[in-house]
Parts: sequence; structure tokens; C-alpha cells
Amino acid sequence: MAAEVEIDVEVLKSEIKKTYASVSDEPEKDFIFPTGRAWAEDLGYPEELANVPEAAAESFAGVANPWAMGRLTPGERVLDLGSGAGTDSLIAAQMVGEQGHVTGIDMTQEMLAKARAAAAEMGAHERRVRRG
Repeated sequence: MAAEVEIDVEVLKSEIKKTYASVSDEPEKDFIFPTGRAWAEDLGYPEELANVPEAAAESFAGVANPWAMGRLTPGERVLDLGSGAGTDSLIAAQMVGEQGHVTGIDMTQEMLAKARAAAAEMGAHERRVRRG
């Protein structure tokens, strides 16, 4: 038996933004999903994770390991949708090198600010962050 459920999309978007803002601002808090560097390590993230600043890694909230599909090569262009605090983008920036380009897009201002700071800390000049 199926039931009709009305969903207020604007409320849903607002709640999602609040949750990810909280992951950014209070990464030590317990969430209903796993977060942090230890979670990325459990997922089998590549060795480049070690170079990602703690400020970005502590707010990692990924749901899978995209690196299980393979590594990027120098010079590639990457678009990271839902980039959050930038862990995947910063790993990608290391793989593609100075000849490559990485753009991270996220909807949460708090995550974008954290991603920009982490990219600056790493000197990842080929990485850009945009709101979307």
C-alpha cells in the first residue's frame, strides 16, 4: 500500500543546509551519519588524504569513496558537486597537479568558507570553490 506524502521542498532544503552548516561549525558533534578523517580512512581514501588540512577533513561527510574507481591523472579538469569542506577536491588537486583544475560546488556557505581556507592552507591554487 502506497501513501501520499507532501514534502515542502523549501523546508527540506533549509534543514539540509542547517545540518551541513553544523557539520562545518561543530565537527566534533555526533550526527546521524559518519563524518571526519577517520570515516574517510574507513572508506579507503588514498594516501593524499594525509595532506588535507584537519579543518577540511574534520568536516568530511562523504557517502562513498569515489577514488575506488581510480586515480586522476595530471592535467585533468575536475568538477566536485557537493564538495562540502573540500576533502575530495583537495585530494583531486594533488592528483591533477598545477596543470589541472578542480572546481568544488556546494550550497552551504559555512562549508565553502572552510573549503577556501583549507585550499589556501594547502596552496592549492588550481582549486576553485563556488556556491551552487
